[in-house]
Amino acid sequence: MSTESKSLTLTEWLVLTVAAIGFLFDTYELLMFPVIGGQAIAELKNVPVNSDEVRLWSGRMLWIAALCGGVFGLLGGWLIDRMGRKTIMVMSIFLYSFSPVFAAFSTSLTMLIVFRCTTFIGVCVEAVARLDARVRFTRRHLCHRSLQANGQPGTRLASFACS
Repeated sequence: MSTESKSLTLTEWLVLTVAAIGFLFDTYELLMFPVIGGQAIAELKNVPVNSDEVRLWSGRMLWIAALCGGVFGLLGGWLIDRMGRKTIMVMSIFLYSFSPVFAAFSTSLTMLIVFRCTTFIGVCVEAVARLDARVRFTRRHLCHRSLQANGQPGTRLASFACS
């Protein structure tokens, strides 16, 4: 294994920086719904915020959106292989950027659920595309070094995946 150290180019650093900022935005996007979701559901259902129906639908929306995001996150790798990383990244960013806007104008609980799910789908697929970009920009020997330094279970399997 070669130990020569090549630094990242300016473009690669820029892509990684934008990806890190994207991660912060993704986290914000996913964590804000529990804060405002109850009020939105109460308004759409015309019930008090502290009602059982609001709590029921708040919980349902969290797992429905997470399930959709997980399924499409798994499909994200396949979509990247078929359509290209840049295309999928741009499409997913548009999806999770516009879905909350459409969710804000929802007139029914069904519309809110659909747009919340598309937001989660966009975030999860973009996270897969971002990870793919990060892996492509980092050097293979850096991957091996970090995995060997960890010494955690499964390191050999992960090291094999890096090669």
